[in-house]
Amino acid sequence: MDGVGTHEVIIDSPEHFLEIPDLPAEQVKRIIDTYIARLRVLMQDPRLRYVLLFKNHGKEAGASLLHPHTQIIGVPIVPQEVRTSLDLARAYYERTRRCLFFDVMLAELRHREHIVEQSEAHDFTSLEDAQRWELARTLKRTLKRLTLLLGDIPYDFVSETTPNPTPRPESPSTGRRCDTTTTGASRACRA
Repeated sequence: MDGVGTHEVIIDSPEHFLEIPDLPAEQVKRIIDTYIARLRVLMQDPRLRYVLLFKNHGKEAGASLLHPHTQIIGVPIVPQEVRTSLDLARAYYERTRRCLFFDVMLAELRHREHIVEQSEAHDFTSLEDAQRWELARTLKRTLKRLTLLLGDIPYDFVSETTPNPTPRPESPSTGRRCDTTTTGASRACRA
């Protein structure tokens, strides 16, 4: 396999010590706009099979830079953990004709134990402007609550995506498509 991939760093603010809860909502919205713009571009690259956005806050959470930032990586394979999750979702769908992720979400909504906030958004990269504003305010509030409740603790937040649906180009040597990573479950249960 060719060694191809990408690693991008998004700086949250020119202010060295301002974290997302401390930023104005307009700046948090610009951060979310940047996340979405970069994810969309990277998902158009057929060499990248999986793109992951994550933020580490604090050294114990894996942050390597003091300046508040978020990272996006794109890799030429679908990680095994993601494949396993999609395989389980496909098997669940074949057994029940229901989406596993949707059923888990419904169970969480019924129990309300892990729900911090609720909105109608279902696809991060297709959020409309009003939904981006809502997400910016929610992210700011949630991280502020976390800080007020537990202090400046280390944390990670991750935006998991489905594998890249853009088909890989044909292999020059075989003339066949090189992609076998997108499963029926990922298409049926894209959330």
